[in-house]
Amino acid sequence: DPNNKETIDALTKFHYGASSAAYYLEFYGDLMQRLLYRKWPKMVETTTNIYMNSPVMQKMPDETREEFRNMTREELAEMMVAIMSIAAMVGPRTLMEEAMGRSAFPNYDGHKTHEIDAAKIWDGLDLDDANEVKQFLFEVGRLYLPVATTHRVATEAFTVTMRNGKECKFPKGTKVVVPMCLGMVDENVWGPTTFEFDHNRANLCPYSMMFNSVGDDHAGRICPGRAIALEMGIDMLTQLGKVRRSSGGSGTGNTEKPNAVTGY
Repeated sequence: DPNNKETIDALTKFHYGASSAAYYLEFYGDLMQRLLYRKWPKMVETTTNIYMNSPVMQKMPDETREEFRNMTREELAEMMVAIMSIAAMVGPRTLMEEAMGRSAFPNYDGHKTHEIDAAKIWDGLDLDDANEVKQFLFEVGRLYLPVATTHRVATEAFTVTMRNGKECKFPKGTKVVVPMCLGMVDENVWGPTTFEFDHNRANLCPYSMMFNSVGDDHAGRICPGRAIALEMGIDMLTQLGKVRRSSGGSGTGNTEKPNAVTGY
């Protein structure tokens, strides 16, 4: 219930006040818990109970069923806490902060992308055109991907020819990082305006990798919350944009430095 202050306060405290995503990190999470967040286990329990007692979850039968992967209501709630912490509470917030000009675009070497003020562009959108607002969000995500990489685990040994011509062999089980962020600023794909902001550019949505896919194409693993995140983002930018304009707001400029990721 979004109107239940006690519930919302508990969720906000855990997800945003206690860096909930870090709880699930191997090694680093244990260290963080020892040094900073000793109440993590209790907060996870509280959050699990909130999800487990939600109206939707209450409709789940008490007995395990194959259609629910034989999971109990509590097990499903625990999984939801992890999903919400790792993905749902991080990606959309990162994207929206960028779209509203609260953080800077990356400082790509030799370009002025970091000087772009997303808030000023937001101020100029037709807020009654949901498609234009959507395109704006996708262009923000192109220049600053909320989730910069994904990964695959090699199912067999493989060999890669490096740039210097040397062949390197990797065993089965090797974790391969896929830097989606680099694909979003590949000049072979996006052309001479790659490092500029143009939410009307061709193939913006079909080629976007913002949701762990290429547009609607994927290999069986796409962001399950894509539709919710997009609808929420469009609604927020539309409604807050109208309030911003009615109150005489204007572009605020970038106020934070981007995270440093190799070349990103």
